[in-house]
Amino acid sequence: RVSPAFDVRWTDDGKKALEILSKGEHHVVILDVKMPILDGREVYRQIVQRKYKIPVIIFFDAISGDEIVQIHEIGRPTIVEKGFRSSAMPEMMFLIKKKVYFG
Repeated sequence: RVSPAFDVRWTDDGKKALEILSKGEHHVVILDVKMPILDGREVYRQIVQRKYKIPVIIFFDAISGDEIVQIHEIGRPTIVEKGFRSSAMPEMMFLIKKKVYFG
């Protein structure tokens, strides 16, 4: 991306995600709920417990209402459904820009 320019760091493992977060400044975190080792809910819980001041977007495919309640018991991240028939990626990119600019 060039406007705004940003680097992307990624992993498909929740434990590695926390290791990446502990090593520097990040502007936004996008979590999937379903990840190996630590799922997105546990990664989000750790982000809150460690008091990382970083906006979190949980981008999910199919989770239950109970899982959303569990996430809201931890905090209030932005939650975005991936979508079924059309991609939610344009909306996601817009949301990332807003989170980076306005926190």
